[in-house]
Amino acid sequence: MMKKKDKVILYSVFIVPVILLFGFGLWTFIFGEGVEETIRKADFEENFRGTVDSLFVDRQDHGTKKAVLTNKYVFPMPAIWERYIECGDSLLKTKNSYKIYIYSHNKQKIVLDYRNTYKKK
Repeated sequence: MMKKKDKVILYSVFIVPVILLFGFGLWTFIFGEGVEETIRKADFEENFRGTVDSLFVDRQDHGTKKAVLTNKYVFPMPAIWERYIECGDSLLKTKNSYKIYIYSHNKQKIVLDYRNTYKKK
């Protein structure tokens, strides 16, 4: 037969963390940001610059085409932008902006906006 002290320790170790985890999940579901809002926030705060060194399709990331910059930054590009980005292009994305500037190796400047990639409500 277990002593009262042993039961308290056992509950503290196994039951309380499960209750806390469930409570956190419920709190996040009710009051947390949605997936779409999290993606928009990440896109807005992203910051990078560099020249496209190579392009590849990442099969493990749902076939997303990615650009590897000379500074080793990997930029996953939305499907509708794939035709605009080529090897040798320079990319610039500043923090607190949705715009990406592409300076093409043939002296053309293209401005792409993340807001055009989100689903319309």
